[in-house]
Amino acid sequence: MMDWVEKIKNMFPRTGDFYLVKDSDGILDDSSVIDMFSRNDIDYVDFLDPIVFRHTYEATYKYERTNTLIIRTVNYSDIPYDVYAEAFQIQINLKDLIAFLDYTAIKECKIGLPELIDIDSFQYKTLNYEETKILLSKKNKHEDMKEYVLPVTNDIKTFGLAAMIIGQWRSGDNTLNEKQISSINNVNSKFQKWLIQNFDQTVSLPSYPKPKMVHQIPDFMNHSDYSQKKALIVMDGMSFTQWNIIKDYLADNQFKTEVTPTLAWVPSITSVSRQSIFSGKPPLNFSDTINTTNYEEIQWKSFWIDKGFDKSDVFYQRALGSDNYLEMDLQHLLRNKKIVGCVIDSIDRFMHAAQQGLWSVHSELNYWLNRGFLLSFLKDLIENDFEVYMTSDHGNIESHGVGRINQGVLANSKGERVRVYDDKSIRNRTREDYFEVSENWDSQFLPRNYYPLIAKENYAFITKNDKIVGHGGTSIEEVFVPFVKVTR
Repeated sequence: MMDWVEKIKNMFPRTGDFYLVKDSDGILDDSSVIDMFSRNDIDYVDFLDPIVFRHTYEATYKYERTNTLIIRTVNYSDIPYDVYAEAFQIQINLKDLIAFLDYTAIKECKIGLPELIDIDSFQYKTLNYEETKILLSKKNKHEDMKEYVLPVTNDIKTFGLAAMIIGQWRSGDNTLNEKQISSINNVNSKFQKWLIQNFDQTVSLPSYPKPKMVHQIPDFMNHSDYSQKKALIVMDGMSFTQWNIIKDYLADNQFKTEVTPTLAWVPSITSVSRQSIFSGKPPLNFSDTINTTNYEEIQWKSFWIDKGFDKSDVFYQRALGSDNYLEMDLQHLLRNKKIVGCVIDSIDRFMHAAQQGLWSVHSELNYWLNRGFLLSFLKDLIENDFEVYMTSDHGNIESHGVGRINQGVLANSKGERVRVYDDKSIRNRTREDYFEVSENWDSQFLPRNYYPLIAKENYAFITKNDKIVGHGGTSIEEVFVPFVKVTR
């Protein structure tokens, strides 16, 4: 019996060659497949922009390539001719991998591709839609009996992959089992050590082929054709967990998404990380406004004016999502704009009001999605010829209180998972007093007189034993956020 790894590898039999791949079923969106590629000397690239692709190809693959290279594209004709002439063109779909399960039924399920192939391999006759749905439903009910393992993590790519998988786990209906929780805790511990050692070096990495950090997103967007209209929607507070819920909703409504993990700023709070997105700069460059988001419109417009656009071409709006979309008439406002930057803060509001943990956030999110604001907004942007991206300024985790730190005015910012001091010695003394539950965070890219004290693990500086969904710290679920291209 052939396992799922061999089945997929057999689609690309010529080791070391190029493949141009049409992937109508999103097989290459499965994180397990991408992880398998990385362990089997197979490189994978999504063809999104010709300039970005050319840079990646010339820098990484053209002269010193030894691995198989898979390039996913919608149209073969979009690929540069020198690559096209050398590559094999293939189309892959689920019907090549699944022999007995009903195609329509498996498209509706949320089971990963390896599990689907495994289930299919034990069938002895073709199942119809209803039979497949019943079988997969039983599989879902026994998901908590599975052994879940996160990939080996040691760099930004593998940690980002782990963050995506954790989001998939948490967005499901089932409670995480002990093996999942242990795996998350182990990866998170490794990630926080890696972050301390590598965060500042990551800041200087290039913004293409994909942005490594959220402040690089405007620069990445600017690499597309100057005449192409561009829109960025920042979903304040959206972790990979909430993204998976949104992704499924968009897929059900005929949207396509391409997601990449990217790093938020630390401390993972709105005034630092979201402001870095709209300014396109590290926090050191906006030290005077680091405690507020009131200057984002000025920063967003300044970035694009510096790139050659007129002020009248650029649009910014925050606090979207709570009103009726049709009453806002955004379509009329956007018609004559070339650059759009918006904040939808619904998830952040659900998070800070959550009384029953992530379950409460997800219940509110599903209700909000069904009201249609996001769907209508994305439709209008795409129908008005915008290239549309979505991202987040930080993620979130369930946290429990270890007691409040009562220092009066000694801390100039008192968040749930981070406290910020303008005096380093006071910050350090506080850390000594709360050594078991806190850690210092320092970066050369934070302003002078800005010294964060981060809550460890899933602790929070709130009343002891109280529970919240919060952010501000350095957990993998707070710091890695989705960067998404949305198309139809």
